[in-house]
Amino acid sequence: MDLVLVNAFIALQIAGTLGFLIISLTALFDSRVVRHPTWFSFCFSWVVWGISFSLLFFSGQQAHITSQPLCIAQSALVYTMPHLAGLTSVALVVYLFLNVRSSLISVSSTKRQPWSQLTSLALLLVPWFLGVVVFVSFLAYAIKHPGHVQLSHNGTYCVIVDSFLPKITAATGMAMSMTVLLLEGMCTRSSHPLELTSLKVVIGTILYKHRSSIDGFPQSVSLGIQLVIFTAVALCGVVLGLVFVITRTRGAPFDIMLGAIPVATSIIFGSQRDLVLSWMFWKPRMAMVHPSQQSGSSLGELSSIESIAIVVR
Repeated sequence: MDLVLVNAFIALQIAGTLGFLIISLTALFDSRVVRHPTWFSFCFSWVVWGISFSLLFFSGQQAHITSQPLCIAQSALVYTMPHLAGLTSVALVVYLFLNVRSSLISVSSTKRQPWSQLTSLALLLVPWFLGVVVFVSFLAYAIKHPGHVQLSHNGTYCVIVDSFLPKITAATGMAMSMTVLLLEGMCTRSSHPLELTSLKVVIGTILYKHRSSIDGFPQSVSLGIQLVIFTAVALCGVVLGLVFVITRTRGAPFDIMLGAIPVATSIIFGSQRDLVLSWMFWKPRMAMVHPSQQSGSSLGELSSIESIAIVVR
């Protein structure tokens, strides 16, 4: 066991977990920081990710496993996390995409056609429901085949060996990452005079067009940069999944990348200006103005456009 690698891996997992906890609690308790429930769901899935990969460390069994049931539980969690994090990521991007489409409809017509609350609820609950199903499935397999559960080659976490199931998880995680990439670059069709060919361009154009009516527009300028960075993270997910599928054992770089993804993602979603200002409590901060208090634009249009900024702001 490479203790330097193990310690680095655990440190990265804990850093990512703490990062998402901090930004989630900040958004939860600061009324000036507004986020959609799918954003909280996304963040919490990464908190569960970090705890799952650090389970042996928190139980004091990282160096020497004394409880096989604990190792079985961690192996099931480890193979569930790519599904859960991937599903919550897809849900977040789908929510963003639906709001973009809703905004385009409201811009090109006088009648707004919002998507249903049922869709919003599904985006929130379906990832966790499927995550539980996947976890129970892996747990049942691990309990039935305890001899297939052991500490990974690098000594970082428990895995299931001599089974096709881990390959399925890797392939699914890779598919989720590719779905995020496809959704981010999905072509859209609308009656709006300006044809938009990229979801990132759609978002940026809408926000820029209504910059005078959206409070906090300077915060939204970083949206494009953050989406590009998040795209890079999704690409890393594709690469990791591919490496897992085509190789039998993975070296230290694989685990380091696996630990770096939560940290990078927490930095991306925690670097928004309203969150940073919330932590700078010693500086005065003006209250945000709701779009309904703005003049010169349609309330329906602004509400939808504001939600686009909020989900990643």
